[in-house]
Amino acid sequence: MVRFLCLGLLTATSCIDQPAGEGSTTSTSLSRFDKDGDGVRAEFDCDDKDARVGELLYYNNFQDDDGEMSTTAALPDAWMQDGGLAANERGGQQALLAATSYKDTVTFTKLRGNGMERKCTDDCAFSVRHAEKVGDSSAGHAFWFNGLYGAGNFRMKFKTGARFRFDRDAGVATLRGTAVVYLTPVGHQDKMGQEWAVDMEWAHRGRGAAGEGIGGPKRERARNQPISVTDQWEYFDMTHGELSTEDGHHVSLVQFPANSRYPLQVGTWANNKNHLFGGSSWFTFTHVLPSGQTFVNNRGDINVEFHERDRFRAGILARANVDRDQDEGFHGYRCAVARNSEVDCHKPGRFVQLASFLDGPEDNINSECDNETCPANTTFKQLARSERSDRTDVLNGDKTALTFWAVGEELVCEFEGNMGEKVTARGTDSDFKEGTTGLSLLNLHTEYAEVKVCEALAAP
Repeated sequence: MVRFLCLGLLTATSCIDQPAGEGSTTSTSLSRFDKDGDGVRAEFDCDDKDARVGELLYYNNFQDDDGEMSTTAALPDAWMQDGGLAANERGGQQALLAATSYKDTVTFTKLRGNGMERKCTDDCAFSVRHAEKVGDSSAGHAFWFNGLYGAGNFRMKFKTGARFRFDRDAGVATLRGTAVVYLTPVGHQDKMGQEWAVDMEWAHRGRGAAGEGIGGPKRERARNQPISVTDQWEYFDMTHGELSTEDGHHVSLVQFPANSRYPLQVGTWANNKNHLFGGSSWFTFTHVLPSGQTFVNNRGDINVEFHERDRFRAGILARANVDRDQDEGFHGYRCAVARNSEVDCHKPGRFVQLASFLDGPEDNINSECDNETCPANTTFKQLARSERSDRTDVLNGDKTALTFWAVGEELVCEFEGNMGEKVTARGTDSDFKEGTTGLSLLNLHTEYAEVKVCEALAAP
């Protein structure tokens, strides 16, 4: 057995390996006394000023991929990258687990989120909204149709839940969601609020000059779209485009102009309305009404913003074990800094969450929420949720600290963010008696500075 000897607060350089039972070789500079009266000698105590915190059990600063923590069997992705951790959106939780099992522990970690948009390039899902024109927030649309019902301009915006996904390996991008008519010409006010199911698909052409087409890129704000910007854009040819209503209207789209003159362009400023990440495309369309009446060869366009999914979790696991039956890859307790911006099943907001992932077959990994509209999920139980402010922007690189106490049935999740903000979520649960420590992510690129696990003698 190896003990870790620590000087004061633990840092990457303040611990040295010391074989158990060889106390006579310990440096004389290390105190041999128990200052806080918790029964743990100072040189072995994580914090000899706090009687709730006992012996150091585990430490990892992620400077080397030493194999001490590994991904769960259900999620074999390699996490170790440049001394930190990174994960992409793949559906369920992604987890790293240490090999040793513990009972009562307090786990400390520091993390920094790096968002998703900057690194999500292989299999990415973005929420979609209309692109607002710079200087005029009222002048923005997702779809513009000229002559949708024979004459005049119709404009639509997406409802929450629309998704643009780009699978680079497959070379395919899709856009699916529900668009709502919000502006009509005179005489067609009865079409206001009409909802259209959107189903579009594109084939990837390439990035920059390799994909921009014979006329592209299409610059409508040229001053902000130099070659250095457009060379980073991705380009796509439409292979399928359809909008439909429940009462039988069908609109088919064809990319315009022909021969890939202006393919769909995606990137910063690519929506031709503002500087945000998004896309724009042009098309002709045919609208077939339920009566059989047809409006043919009219034109339209799409100008949208693509936003990374703000629903994320970054946390610490306690009493966790591999669960081969479910996409989370583990069961046990999780203390997490979290955010929801979804308004479908998930209660929106920024919060600190204490949760239990139960041992059982996977059912619905997307139902991690606590309102009555959620589909049933027998593998997830929210134990506590405490709201936090917007002072700490995890998606944009702000650093946070998490501390997770698991003492008997008492569970305490402590968060510390910017400007001294502290938030605590507390709960009690008896589902898990022991298990290993670990780290987990959902929908987020995150770097963990370290993880320190100590014996916990009492909860705060």
